[in-house]
Amino acid sequence: MYSKHVKLSGNVSNTDPGFIKNGVWGSPVKNYEPKPLTCVSLDEKEESKKTAEIVNDFIKQSNEILSKSEVNRKRIEKGEMPANYLIFRDGGTEPKKMPHFQDKFGLTLSMYGQLPAENAIAKLIGAKFTFSKSLDLQLDKNFMINAEKILVQDKADVKFIHIKGPDEPGHDNKPKEKVKAIEFIDKYFIEGLAKDITNDDIVIITCDHATPCELKIHSTDKVPVLIAGNQCIKDGSIKFDEENAERGNLPIQKAIDIFPYIIKNLYKEN
Repeated sequence: MYSKHVKLSGNVSNTDPGFIKNGVWGSPVKNYEPKPLTCVSLDEKEESKKTAEIVNDFIKQSNEILSKSEVNRKRIEKGEMPANYLIFRDGGTEPKKMPHFQDKFGLTLSMYGQLPAENAIAKLIGAKFTFSKSLDLQLDKNFMINAEKILVQDKADVKFIHIKGPDEPGHDNKPKEKVKAIEFIDKYFIEGLAKDITNDDIVIITCDHATPCELKIHSTDKVPVLIAGNQCIKDGSIKFDEENAERGNLPIQKAIDIFPYIIKNLYKEN
């Protein structure tokens, strides 16, 4: 949100009830009431107060428009929940300056994802970004097979892809659907990747957060990480899950330590 006429501020609270704003980041909230919060200024500046006022007015108007939506009318007739509000979280005014990936590691990076936030991260770190299919089309056999081929053929030194399929069933408390999504990725993406990688490749598989079905939100649980390649020392892990990860020998506790570890211990420039 921006204006040519009034000064605005990102220092306002979230209207998304599932996340509380802590600085520039949002932290998940448990057992929240599923209704938008009122946006409030987090300081006494007039631009923050004005921004909160605009956000609240926007949310009110969005609800009025959506309540008359033909799409929502059809959803209600089918017994589905309507999309009734547009909500905001983690506002800001200036992008955080970050070192470019190539300057930091001496390697080029290509990213594939579905979220505008991922595109923004790519821009901040100087990576090439490609939008893949929207979430509702992601768990598609042809998409998975083609995505794997495109990833392998990409000429960048490091290739990253975010596959969001299992996340939504977690939010919806559908454990069976979550299992199916993981199995689908294994069959149509991971199997092809295992066949197409070379002896010089290093593969990292992990997730950005847990989404337990019983919570239906992102949690702070630790997540498993797998690193595979000819330079890796095997441990006793036989599955990719939390139990095996806990017994693994990988000396990494935080996501920010993964790539420095690989550069220092495993990566050999061809």
